Amino acid sequence: MKPKYLYLGALCTLVACMPGQRVRYVPAEQLPAADKRIRSIKINRFEDTRKLNPEAKLFIEPQYGADNICRNTEDSYKQLDVANAVSMALVEHLRLRAIYPAVFSPADTQAADYILSGELHAFFTEQNTSGRAQASSQLGLVGAIAGAGAKSAGKVTIEIKNLKLQNTRTKKTQNLQPLVYKFEGDLPIDGYCNSVYWNVNEHMALAFQQLEAQLLANTK
Repeated sequence: MKPKYLYLGALCTLVACMPGQRVRYVPAEQLPAADKRIRSIKINRFEDTRKLNPEAKLFIEPQYGADNICRNTEDSYKQLDVANAVSMALVEHLRLRAIYPAVFSPADTQAADYILSGELHAFFTEQNTSGRAQASSQLGLVGAIAGAGAKSAGKVTIEIKNLKLQNTRTKKTQNLQPLVYKFEGDLPIDGYCNSVYWNVNEHMALAFQQLEAQLLANTK
């Protein structure tokens, strides 16, 4: 269990922190060294097509449903533009990896050598609730510390489809393979289902690494 889970779990025991969840890029602890490119790239805002996903209806329900499953439901993101937030997370990932001398965000007006666009088709996490974590959450800070190592079976799905990479110099557009990232296994769990938001954020870097290989192959 990483220390931040201990801290956040304890904090959420003392205050209600289910609403207003964020999509936040979390760097992976270890990724292989990346190749470098001399060209710049811009990441357009991804179109949000999650509602077209057959799984989407599950994420409109409350976190604690009859099936005792925690999900990163849409209502907890409030007014957040999730698709734009994922686009910005990719910008942050590429900047951190230093593959390109310049990586521009959707709002940037500078000219770039390449422009990437796509559709966010899935950004879902679900996992079993934990009796241990729920019981610990009722005991304040001490309980949060006691339950900080709790895990439960879950899965993370991140999909970005219809990926297109435009070369602004030649005006040619390359269709890329869709990014389909799936993880199934034990994930950290807290008593309030906040963990599903932390978990999907933590897996973005691993998902983006898959896309990174395609970008390198097509931006020589």
